[in-house]
Amino acid sequence: MKLWTKKALDAFLGACPFKVREVKRGKMDSSDPYFGSTLAFALDGTLVLTYGNGTVLKGQWNSAETDLGMQLILEFPDPTDFNLDWQVYRSGDRTLVLYRGQGDKIALKKWCDGISVD
Repeated sequence: MKLWTKKALDAFLGACPFKVREVKRGKMDSSDPYFGSTLAFALDGTLVLTYGNGTVLKGQWNSAETDLGMQLILEFPDPTDFNLDWQVYRSGDRTLVLYRGQGDKIALKKWCDGISVD
């Protein structure tokens, strides 16, 4: 597990898009509609979710250092399973896992230049 500063996490997120690998809300697996979608974090706080069918949804993101570690706030104008204040739970050079409470989780994998970074 990597320990982040706000500056380092923001740079990691802005370096290249992420593919959605898993989404759970309220202990329910909500991955199907999002699997393979791309989340792109721009350093200006813009967030772009591109679904597998090409539909694009724009939102905002921000990070913050808290007593519990780094928090990632994701907000879209339309209801999505991503809208929440997430704790950065686990991360590596290529992955990011976010959680909230007992049953909410998002797993993301870096997707630089259209190539999965395994």
